[in-house]
Amino acid sequence: MSDHSPHTRRLEDLRFLRGRGRYVGDIRLPGMLHLALVRSPHAHARILRVDRAAAAGLPGVVAVLTADGLGAAGRPLMPMVASPAPRCAVTQRPLAPDRVRYAGEAVAAVLAGTPYTAADAAAAVAVEYEPLPVAADPRQAAGDGTPPLHDGCADNIVGIWQTTVGQPDEAFARAAVTVELDLEMPRSSAQPIETRGVVAQYDPADDLLTVWTSTQVPHVIRLGLALALDRSEESIRVVAPDVGGAFGSKLCLAPEEVLCAHLALTTGRPVKWIESRHEHLVLTGHSRGQRHRIALALATDGRILGLRDHVLHDNGAYTPYGLRLPLVTLASLAGPYRIPALDLHATSVFTNKPPAIPYRGAGQPEAVFALERAMDRAARSLDLDPAELRRRNLVRPEAFPYRTGITLAGAGDVVYDAGSCASCLDRALARLDLPAFRREQAAQRRAGRYLGAGVACYMEATGAGTFETALVRIDGGGGVTVASGICSQGQGLETLLAGICAEALGVPAERIRVRLGDTAAVPYGVGTWGSRAAVVAGSAVAEAARRVKERVIHAAARTLEARPADIRLAEGRAFVAGAPERGISLADLARATASGRRPLLLPDGPGLEAACHFAPAGATYASGVHAAVVEVDPETGEIRILRYVVAHDCGRVLQPAAVEGQIAGGTVQGIGGALREALGYDARGQPLAASLADYALPKALGAPSIELDHLETPSALNPLGARGAGEGGTIPAYAVIACAVEDALRPFGVTIDTVPITPAMVRRLLTAARPTPVSPARP
Repeated sequence: MSDHSPHTRRLEDLRFLRGRGRYVGDIRLPGMLHLALVRSPHAHARILRVDRAAAAGLPGVVAVLTADGLGAAGRPLMPMVASPAPRCAVTQRPLAPDRVRYAGEAVAAVLAGTPYTAADAAAAVAVEYEPLPVAADPRQAAGDGTPPLHDGCADNIVGIWQTTVGQPDEAFARAAVTVELDLEMPRSSAQPIETRGVVAQYDPADDLLTVWTSTQVPHVIRLGLALALDRSEESIRVVAPDVGGAFGSKLCLAPEEVLCAHLALTTGRPVKWIESRHEHLVLTGHSRGQRHRIALALATDGRILGLRDHVLHDNGAYTPYGLRLPLVTLASLAGPYRIPALDLHATSVFTNKPPAIPYRGAGQPEAVFALERAMDRAARSLDLDPAELRRRNLVRPEAFPYRTGITLAGAGDVVYDAGSCASCLDRALARLDLPAFRREQAAQRRAGRYLGAGVACYMEATGAGTFETALVRIDGGGGVTVASGICSQGQGLETLLAGICAEALGVPAERIRVRLGDTAAVPYGVGTWGSRAAVVAGSAVAEAARRVKERVIHAAARTLEARPADIRLAEGRAFVAGAPERGISLADLARATASGRRPLLLPDGPGLEAACHFAPAGATYASGVHAAVVEVDPETGEIRILRYVVAHDCGRVLQPAAVEGQIAGGTVQGIGGALREALGYDARGQPLAASLADYALPKALGAPSIELDHLETPSALNPLGARGAGEGGTIPAYAVIACAVEDALRPFGVTIDTVPITPAMVRRLLTAARPTPVSPARP
């Protein structure tokens, strides 16, 4: 599908604009019961007694359950991914049996005829707790004197990993300049428009459990439910209907999914649970939460000699996603630079907070923030412009594929198949006109205005996962169905996959039906995460459509008595080149190939359908550069983004509007994390942001206009030449904003070592700094 495809309107939009979308909240079934959960107010406590009498006596209440009433379904949940060499990996149970380990952990479940009755009954459940010591800070939790959070664990260390490349000690010993920084990126939350939700229904006639859930990974949820409920996967159907955003927060098997499914089986009635915004904010989708002690060693000309980083990862109370997040951070710490010596360590720690799960970028924004902050500090030490220091160290185009030297358990060798950061840097700086900005910056400083420019480079691992499935079928009515194990959360995947299929088959995209997120549509699937939809699912659809096209051509050749090489496809017909009147509709051809009353047109079986399981050879890397200009008001601490430039390379651009939307949306999410969003906790493990009045999401009116520049270096690792574009907007945004703000405040000697950079933080930094102006950075 070319980037000049005439089909640009999203196929799914008309359905949504007419109010015909179907989300979990829209599902209403006869006899439905509603689930509400009793959640602990304590971050760490022993459960002494649960009094259910008052709740159970309320009219309309069907059941009030604790962990001992779940039987085998109360076992620990399946982790999303296997963890390499953990010291202590523990997943959550649907209901806490004896001890809660974070504020909000569920201790009882209430079923009632309406959600309001269920909520009232949950409030009537009386729980007696014995508070226990809380370890909310990972540094405290990792200390020798802190008791283990989990029985059977020697301490609170989930895992420790180390990787060494080259001779880092030697590199630091011979360096002309070294810089060392202590940095922090606090926890943040995904906050999609739609919170999580689950509906489960059991049909005893077919012995089929159907679960509709707002998820990114229906096939994984099916497996998790099968293990939790001692059922075969074939007896469970999981459907992800329309999903209103996810960003990683709907990636893991959740306690509520198991509870709804179990209760539907035991009561024989449908069970529904819809998450409140408060629950989603304080319990779901937490990520980031890392501290870095990072150091760079450099030669006098700015050449990087070595890098060290010690990462402390706040894992929260359980490990639903295994230990992949700190491993992804380690794998990303070389960035797009030539670094001959690396000494990388990561320690993941249990704390009394909700479990850490992926959020857009999943470990990569943290690595880029740490590395790019170190680059800025090194540039200041060398009296170099930050952009020039980056230019001197970027991997050159002729060096790809580039081996970073990093090898991680469960991740393998980190090899960049391609990268365009050098070209992206040139294009971003040309658009920004940095020399002219430096002159303007100096003039404005003399007038009392403080402007700053920042730049950040990144590599984005995309298209991961072992495989993805696609099925393409032409039916007897001439319609085409595309089914895939991928599922959409608003990215426009129906349009993308229909367009890929349409180009191969010569059928208008509007006539193609796309089925996503349904385990009944395809038997195997992996799901949507890690910027993999276009790369892996798109490639699977392209190959399946190619195979169907071959079947169409051979069947048409036999029917029309022509050579296969002379068959053409267009507008839903197969015809002979040069003689368009000699043709047959795809509908007639589909019926002919599936007829049981005539000889088979195709010797290898009936029908015009094909399946493909596309398995990528490895991750394919997108790359890019973000540049920003900000103004900081020293009196109020307010930060205004004046310009924001993105130059990026996501390979072949299959749907320009979708790519631009992904980049813009991801960038605004990153800006929100850089300037406003943080999930703070007090010493008792209580969240300091419990509503959107406390957690400041970015607003449309405050979002900058994003100047976007595409480069296209097709990937050789998939037939479409695509690289992912889903997370590249978010990954460098924290770093580029920090760089720009620090540049603006350079006359005051301020350094930025954490995000979000709130007005209050700016005022504190300026109050603590000595106002000793320094010369502006060199153009």
